[in-house]
Order: sequence, then C-alpha cells, then structure tokens
Amino acid sequence: MASSEETIITSSFYANDQSDEETEDNLTGTYQAKSSYITQTRNAASSSLEESVLIKDSYSQLLMSLESQSFFKITCITSGIQGSLILGTNLGTVFLFSPPPSNKLRLILGRMGFALELGSVSSLDYYSLSNQRANSSLLVGHARGHVSLWDHSNGKCLQLCSDVVTEGASVLLARFTLNSHEAIVLDSIGKIILLHFKHMMGVRSYESSTLIDISHQSPIYPILNFCLFRSSINNTLAKIGLISLGTADSVYITATVPEFKVLDRYLLKGDDQLLPLMMYRPLHDEFDDVIVAIGRERRIKLITVFIDHVKRYIRCRETKILNLTHEIVSLNWLSGTSIGVMDPGEIFHLLDVDLKQEIQTLDLRDISIVYASQFFKSFEAGGTPPPLFEAASRHACFNSICQFSQSHSESVTVYILGVGDIIGLYIPTWKRRIDNLLKDFRITEAFQLARAFLDGTAGAPIGLSVNLSERKQQLKQTLFDLSLTYVELSLKSFTDIQHSQDKEIPSVYQIAKVSIDCCLVLNMHNEIFGELFEKFVEYGPANSFVYYQALGYWIVEDRIHDLDSLYANYLIDLFVQNGHVDELEQIIPHLTVSGNLDFERIIKISAEYNLYGLLMYSYSIGLNDFISPLRILIEHLYLQIKPASDGTLRGISSRDESMGYKLLVYLNCCLSGRAYPSGDLPQDIVILVKRETFSLILSPEGSQGLIAAQPYPYLRVLIAFNCKDFFNILSIACDEEDSDSHLPQQLVDVLIIVFLRSDTITHHELHNSTPLSAFLTFLARICRKFLHRCKIHVESEVYEELLEALKNAKIISHSEKQQAILDLMDSGAFPKEFYENSILEWALDGRFYQVCEKIYLSRR
Repeated sequence: MASSEETIITSSFYANDQSDEETEDNLTGTYQAKSSYITQTRNAASSSLEESVLIKDSYSQLLMSLESQSFFKITCITSGIQGSLILGTNLGTVFLFSPPPSNKLRLILGRMGFALELGSVSSLDYYSLSNQRANSSLLVGHARGHVSLWDHSNGKCLQLCSDVVTEGASVLLARFTLNSHEAIVLDSIGKIILLHFKHMMGVRSYESSTLIDISHQSPIYPILNFCLFRSSINNTLAKIGLISLGTADSVYITATVPEFKVLDRYLLKGDDQLLPLMMYRPLHDEFDDVIVAIGRERRIKLITVFIDHVKRYIRCRETKILNLTHEIVSLNWLSGTSIGVMDPGEIFHLLDVDLKQEIQTLDLRDISIVYASQFFKSFEAGGTPPPLFEAASRHACFNSICQFSQSHSESVTVYILGVGDIIGLYIPTWKRRIDNLLKDFRITEAFQLARAFLDGTAGAPIGLSVNLSERKQQLKQTLFDLSLTYVELSLKSFTDIQHSQDKEIPSVYQIAKVSIDCCLVLNMHNEIFGELFEKFVEYGPANSFVYYQALGYWIVEDRIHDLDSLYANYLIDLFVQNGHVDELEQIIPHLTVSGNLDFERIIKISAEYNLYGLLMYSYSIGLNDFISPLRILIEHLYLQIKPASDGTLRGISSRDESMGYKLLVYLNCCLSGRAYPSGDLPQDIVILVKRETFSLILSPEGSQGLIAAQPYPYLRVLIAFNCKDFFNILSIACDEEDSDSHLPQQLVDVLIIVFLRSDTITHHELHNSTPLSAFLTFLARICRKFLHRCKIHVESEVYEELLEALKNAKIISHSEKQQAILDLMDSGAFPKEFYENSILEWALDGRFYQVCEKIYLSRR
C-alpha cells in the first residue's frame, strides 16, 4: 500500500482563461452559475487514495488461458459482481473473472471465430437486479455492429442482434437502461437506438427503434456520447429514463419514459478531439436530487435535475462550475462528492466538488491507456467515418475506465485498462482510511482526518452521509473509541509527565487536548469527566492536573461554558496545589456564572495570591458588587505609591503597576456599561453602576484602608498613578449620552480643589508635566462639549492660578504650555474680559506668540 501523502503533487491550480459565466440556451429557462476553481490541499484530511492495486496477476492468467496468444488484445473493460473483472478482446470473446482478490478466470464467452463473425468487442455493460450472480446479465457490443445478450452466471448467450445499428457501422456504446430487458445503443455514425429484448413462451426475440428521428435533420444529431441514469434506489426520477446526450456543441438532458422528451440543453463547445463527457452522481437516498456532471476541455458543470412540485414539472438547474487547468478525456462520478477525471496526458485526478479541491493525482503514462479509436473509424462496408467522429476518436476511452462500488457505504474501485496492464485504483471508506493511519501509529493525523470527516472538510468521504446530523451519529462511537485508543497507546509511551524528550511522542497535555476536543465535537460532555478522565488517571495520578490544564484550555477557547460544582472546585484545588493559580485568572471568567462556582472562596484565593483581575471579576460578575474591588485595589495602590516617612517616593513594582492598569480597565468598564473582562452589563444596572463608581472616586473621605490628610483620596491615587489615562476615562464617561448633566461641573469643581487647594499634589506633582497638562486637556474637552448644554462655571481667579502654575511648571515644554492654553481658548472656557486682558498679559510675558496672534485676530 502506498501512502497517499507520497503521491500528492505540490503544484498549485489556477483558473483557466475561460469566462466564469456562460449563457445557456435552456429549454426551461436561463440560469447562470458562478464558477468554482479547483484548488489543491495537502494534509491528512485530504488523503483519499490510500492504496493503488495493480491487477497484474489476472492479466497474466488471462494470457495463459488463451490458446493463441499472438492475436490477443484487450479492447474494453467493465466490472461485475463484487468488483469482478469483465474483459472484451479483439477476438470477439469476453473473459469473466472471479471477484478480487482471487481474480481467477471463470468463464470465456464466445469462441475464437467471433472475430470474423461479430468483430472485436467494442462495448461492455453489466446489470444485476439484486447484486447476485444468478440475476445478472451482460450486454456486449461488437465492431461489426452486432449486439449480444449473455447470462453472466453461466455464460449462456441469450440473444444475438445483428441488424440493430447502421449497416457497416460499429457499436460505440451499449448500455442497459432501467432493467436488463432494454438497452440503448450508439453506433459510429452518431445514431442512437432503443433495443427491447423479449422472452415469451421460451422464445427470445428483440425489437429495435431509433430513439431520435434523424430524417428531418434533428439538431440532436449526430450523437457523440451518451450517459444514462440507472439506480436501484426507488427514486421518482429514476423511473423516467434519464439520458444525457452529447453532440458536437451541446449536451441534452432527456427523458425516455413514457416518451422521449428533451428536458434541457446546455452549450458545451470545445475541441473536436475532446468528446463531451457526462456522468450521473450515484444515488444514496430516494429523496436525493439527481445530479449530472457534464464536462469538456477544462470545465465541468454540475446540473441538478429535480421535480418542481408547484408547477408539476421536471426542471434542470446549473448549480456549479468547476474550472481546471488540464483538459479531460474521461469523467467518472465515484461517490457523492468525488469525481475522477483523466487528462490527455494520462494522469488521473481525484476531485472533491464540495471542497473544490484536488485530492490526489496519479500518473498512468506507463500503462498506455487503451483508446476506442478503431471503433470510431470501423466501417466494414468500405465507407469512411465522418470527420467529427474521426477527430473525437483520438481520446475516446469511455470503455477503458470503469468503476465498482457495492453501495455508497462501501469502498470504490476504479479499473483502468492499459495496453500492458490493468490498474485498479482503490478508494477506501472513511473508516478504512482512519484504520490505515492508526496502523502506522499516526494517531494525531487519524484524529485530524476524523475531525475533518465530521466537519465536512475531508475529501472523498466514502461511506459517510451528506447529512451533518446523520454523519455525526455515524462517527460518534468510532471517534470516541478512537479517542480512548489514542490515549491508551500514547500514555504507554512514557510513565510520567516529565518523561520523554522525543518530540515525536505527544505530551500528556497534547493527548488530553485532542481527546477532550473529540468529546466536545461529539457532544459527549459526560465522558470528559468519566471514562476518558479515568483513563488518564490510570496511567498516573499526576496526569489529573495535566488533564484539567487541557480542560482549562478548551474553557478559555469557549468550548466549555459550565462545570458541575464538584469539578469546578476540583479544578481550583488542582491549580492551587500545583502552583498554577495564575491560570485561574484566565479560566474562570469564561465559565457561566451560576451556583456551581463558589465566588466567596475564589475571592479569598484571589486576595491571597494577588489575582487582581480574578478578584474584580468575582466581585462584579459573581457577587454583583462593583464597588468593593475598586475600593480594595485603590487602597492597595495607595500603599505602593505614597511617599515614605522621610518624604522620598517609593518605586512601584511591575506586578503592582500591572494591577494599576487592570484597575483602570475595570474603572473604564464600570463607567461605560461594560462587564469585566469582556461583554456588556445588563441595561437595567448600567446607570446605577456608573453613579456608584463616581460616588466612590469623588468621595471626599477614604475608608479605614485609605486614611489621608487631604480630601478626595481615591481621586488623588488614580491621578498620581496615571493621570493621562485616568482623565481619558473620565472624558469618555462624560461623553456618554446617559451622563448626569451635573456630573461635568462636579468633576471640574473637585479637580480644581485637588490641583489648586492641595498641599500634597502641589508639593511634588503640580510641577510635573503629566498631571497638570492632562487636567487642562480634560478641562478643555469638558468645556467644549458641555459649555452650552450645561454651564461650566470656573472663577477667573482659578484660571489665573492655573496660568501661573502652568508658567512655573519647569518640566512642561514651551510648546505644550502654549497648546494647552490654545485648547482652552478654542473651547470657549475663558470669560471675555479674562480672555482679552489676563491671557494676553500672560502670553506676552511668556512669549506665547500664537496665543497673542489668536487674541489680536479675535478683536478684528
């Protein structure tokens, strides 16, 4: 068996230069479909051809079975019961073989003289009513225009039809219709014949009639190729005798029951050397739509045939167009989503029409595919074939490629006839492909492939339902068993979590992640804490923590939202005991707030281990208390930034600095109606939380944990920590439409007290550029927005003090000072008298010429 990954080519696909849209002259209406471009993928999910089986033994046995080997040549091929080979020869005989893997010669139909009487075998078709040999028939077409009917079980010739096709023409295609009593025959001048076999009172006979009247120059002539829809499933459309007919420039979709009728026509122009190709999708369910793929050159169109129950009419609709970079000479629909095509260079391509991807290619140039050229040109009466047929014959191989599948749930085998070999391409079922990966211990890839099957992203999902819910049921137990097998085989590779430096062996954490993911996909949540968890603990108690670490990963990824209280407490215990409490800060906020979480306990752990983010979340979301975390953390921050007893400033640690920024984020959430760390607050508490938050930070007194000599201690701490970001938060809060109309004035009054009536800040911070410039910027923004809506009143003496403080600020640059005043002037905050006198005097004294210019211009 050859691994699929070894034969996948790496070249990319590009769209051909044909137009994406093509107007169709449809008899039931015009429809334009968007083109889809075939791309290529290379991963475990896309490996489809798990093995290529060369059926060389059967061909050798056939050679040895012939009396005269010198005249022997295989001309066509088809498959019979259980995938058994049926081969036609240039001697007019047919060889029947037993099913694989024995492939022994079972019967020879005909005799050596058939080559002179009937001609070479040019077409084969097998029909079985119940997939049993006793009820099977074989239809054989010959180069001299004869058609013969055989009993496949015993090799008896049931009927020989000698005057069916045009005199001197050969049989190109002969196919059973809905049963073994009727067949469609195409001859080498493009005439298509309906053939009826009769058996009455022990006497066999037949009747033939032309399916299409060609006496009046019918546009459906000559026929170059045809494909009929045949299904054992009781589908309504399967009873109307659907046949697709290919001509020089079109494909006609027709019905033959109760009478011949054209349902639709699709233009399909192309090179005369490339036949129009048609193939119906295998039907899996009686309610499925019938889909036919029609192709030529580098384009494949998918046509859906359906019943319009409103108009009580059978309609056709073009649903998809696939553009390739290679031309095609054969087309086989292998399963619900898989199409196999051969290009003129004899390279086989497996395509997935849903994924729009090429799954795999296989180079078959070494076998030299057998073409039916001789039958297109065969005129025993001495005539010459039409030029159109002579050109089309160069790549005609519809009798050299066949496929077999017992049912839609079984694997598919494609047989390809070459001059010296017969190649069987075996496409396994989804289960077999997973098993093949497991045999090579490629467990991770097996999981990826199984997941891809479930998600619908794996190509050629032979045996799987196209319905997602049914597919999940098919995969459910297999995937879970695969998960347990994966865990057991992987954990046997090492005995503890510290073992194994081999990167090829997955860690316990990786094993747990993949197996838990499997249960989540299958909606088997109980098994996560049941059989799966027990399997990990069985290979070492230490694995329990690693398992819950992997569980935490999927919680953070929002794949798990709720935990039972028992498992939630156990998770917390494990992370605390193993020193990974920091991870709880990421995990717990992703769990649903319910009675299963003990927030009182979580708050104690958060305070003990300085998990400030978790503390804020637990109070606000868990206990609906938004103010306590603000008070606690501001008091903690105060202890870190307040001056020492000797007046020197303390350095703040990186951990406390990080806490301070988290505090600012939390403050912004409370003032803007958002939940911490993500989401939105319920609308009925947004205003209440905002009011309570402002009430705390504007409180003139502190609590027992924050006893300060100056008023408004909470506000001072936040300004001292990062005044720029804090004022930005205040500005955004004031900009909200639901803001209290009195809030801006209250904020301005309090901040003036803090900045100008305070010994603490003016002592070592007023001359620092950041607090003062940030306050002036905030003041300008507030005045600009609220000056006319609600009067912002600031005494002129206050402005004079601010100007003086700004002038004396040593760290603030000259340009920054000037810009601060310009912002205030633009906001309209200054009284008119103060604007023209005090500011002008201040500007001239400080050489702020832009301010002077603005004042002089305003006087004009």
